[in-house]
Amino acid sequence: MKTTRSGRGLMPLLLLLAVVAPAQARAHGEFACRLPAAPPQTNVNSPFLEHSYRFLSELARRCPTSRQAAMMAAAETVYQVVWAWRPSPPTAADVAGAEQTVRNALARVERDTQTVRIEVGAGGPRAEPRKPLRAALGLEGYVALRLTNGGAAEVTILPRIAGVALSPVTVPPMRRETDDARWVLAPWTPERTGSQTLEVRLGDAGTLRLPAVVERPALLRGRILDAETDKPWPGRVTVQGSDGVLRHGEAFKSNTTLSEKPVVFRPASYRLPFFYSDGSFEVVTPPGATRITLERGFEHGRAHLSVQLRAGETCSITLSLRRFTDLRKMGWVSGDTHVHWVRNSWDVNEELGLLGMVQRAEDVRVVNNLTLYQYRPADQGGAFVKPDHHPMGPVSGMCDDAWHVQMAEEYRNDNHYGHINLLGLTRLIEPIAAGAGSGGPVGAPDWPTNRPIIEQARQQGGISIEAHNLGPFMASAVAANVVMGLSDSLDQLDAEVYYRFLNCGVHIGLSNGSDHPARVVGCARVYARMPRAGGRLQPFTYARWLAAVRTGRTFTTSGPLLLLKVNGSEPGDTLDLPPGAMLGVEVRALSRDPLGVVEIVANGRVLKSVRTRGRSCTVRLKVRADESRWFCARASRNGVWNAILSPDVAHTSAVYTRVGGREVMRAADARFYVANLQEHVRRLEAMGVFENAGQRAQAVAEAREGIARYEAVAAQAAKERPAP
Repeated sequence: MKTTRSGRGLMPLLLLLAVVAPAQARAHGEFACRLPAAPPQTNVNSPFLEHSYRFLSELARRCPTSRQAAMMAAAETVYQVVWAWRPSPPTAADVAGAEQTVRNALARVERDTQTVRIEVGAGGPRAEPRKPLRAALGLEGYVALRLTNGGAAEVTILPRIAGVALSPVTVPPMRRETDDARWVLAPWTPERTGSQTLEVRLGDAGTLRLPAVVERPALLRGRILDAETDKPWPGRVTVQGSDGVLRHGEAFKSNTTLSEKPVVFRPASYRLPFFYSDGSFEVVTPPGATRITLERGFEHGRAHLSVQLRAGETCSITLSLRRFTDLRKMGWVSGDTHVHWVRNSWDVNEELGLLGMVQRAEDVRVVNNLTLYQYRPADQGGAFVKPDHHPMGPVSGMCDDAWHVQMAEEYRNDNHYGHINLLGLTRLIEPIAAGAGSGGPVGAPDWPTNRPIIEQARQQGGISIEAHNLGPFMASAVAANVVMGLSDSLDQLDAEVYYRFLNCGVHIGLSNGSDHPARVVGCARVYARMPRAGGRLQPFTYARWLAAVRTGRTFTTSGPLLLLKVNGSEPGDTLDLPPGAMLGVEVRALSRDPLGVVEIVANGRVLKSVRTRGRSCTVRLKVRADESRWFCARASRNGVWNAILSPDVAHTSAVYTRVGGREVMRAADARFYVANLQEHVRRLEAMGVFENAGQRAQAVAEAREGIARYEAVAAQAAKERPAP
């Protein structure tokens, strides 16, 4: 790393910078384009919590800091208590817990952000004495106003800071200092340097004048080099200024596709804590201690740098990154199965050149850009089909032996069948969506089902991936598709749900995708293993990558890299063994961050668990083949095993071992899916919308066919393992 300046030089200091990882959402990302303007009906009447949710959400969107993830987590805690659907009302303990979480978060805000404590009331506003506020010329800064009311009646004010009107806020009379404060995030862009007075008008409550000092900003210029080639390369850059705010590079900061993401199923969005660079960048930042971090995908470490910037200076730095492992050389090729390269509004294509930059910055070798259909009433803009940059197939000019962008399709039914990603198509399959919501207004028919769409995809040589866990209401057509062999892979699936499928004798692998623009491209991804022929590793082609996903030669990750072998065989392989044979299980785990827990799981049970603070770990286990088993490996820092829900999670697909030719079958898991599909049938019969009785009968028949398969598994399992 190199640093040069327009003034005298200072030696840069290495600094370990924690990079904020945006919280992952469990819900379907596509619905982000239909968020309500305000939260739904409340579960409890708590003005303090409601106000705090909006303040913390605004903080995450306007003023990201290194504590952004914690602020978003606190806001989500409030949402779960105040607005989220619940089977029963929140208890007093639930409300008290949310209030304490918010108090802790607001205490951190006061420590980290320039905060002015203001008391409003009959005697006019008063501010506690404090040091002058600091800001940089022409650069938006932020002041947090902490408002309390010592009067006898509530006060509603419309704050104005530096002439800018903010949202109205109602401040009740103070009963307890801990929970009656109301917070306002006040952006401020000074227009001249030097000592000055910042005017804060509080409507009828009066006006405050706060001392402020404005300095000239500094300009940080950077270059990013690939350490192997010493050539410029895209990356993700985080710059934390002396005011604690994470600031974006000039090139793309106005492009919300690259700089902001919605909080899925929430009336909020957040500013990305990092920005993308195409190999060079400029950041205008306040003078003082400035921290820079460079990252690029999960096979690279992070480069950290700290510089002390002076007012008005230009500082030039060079950052480079080297892979700590190269999985592509080992035959493992990363990919995102689920990208819609559109703007955050979903209805406008984003520039494909930017996708190429993001793909390389995230080090995602394969990107599947999925076309979808979204119904909207005419007064909301009308229905649209996007992205539609290119016909189905490889995108011209964006595919070579190292990087690949493929147009594909997401077929969607929101209420009964679920969403499926159709990869490897040569032409778009119509109608793209069915049923109310994605496919049309209330009353739109839930037809066709997913099955004929999948069959059409297979006729084109494509594959079908279940896009979102178990689908709508966790009781959809997914379970039937899996047992009938219609599903080729499973995205965004909870581990326990996966284990139940494997315990029904099903051989199927895991995959994953970000669902951009709901999330950042590659935040959850799949690695697929290229085949060997004649003892030699075959080079990457999209067809080989697709075949690896279809046959379960995969692992999914939001950080760690997991390589599982059972007697030398890898995920997707099946071993037929004589009774009593010995099995050697080995898991090699690598990560740019401490791994946490690395585990070997077989037939739904954890056989070995290792906790480590290291960034590499090898776990070995010897097992006698006294029964048929499937084996998976998993890693997590936080007890979450689904990579789409959290950073730092990885899970492999299964290696299958059969003893006596038997598959793994557990009656309880088969009965779980019988009940799951019976609920799907009940919902079809009660709420499914069809144009005629024949369509309804066909949809129900497909579900009952799945039920019959699971009942057969349960019967076979009971026969082989009679109850004691």
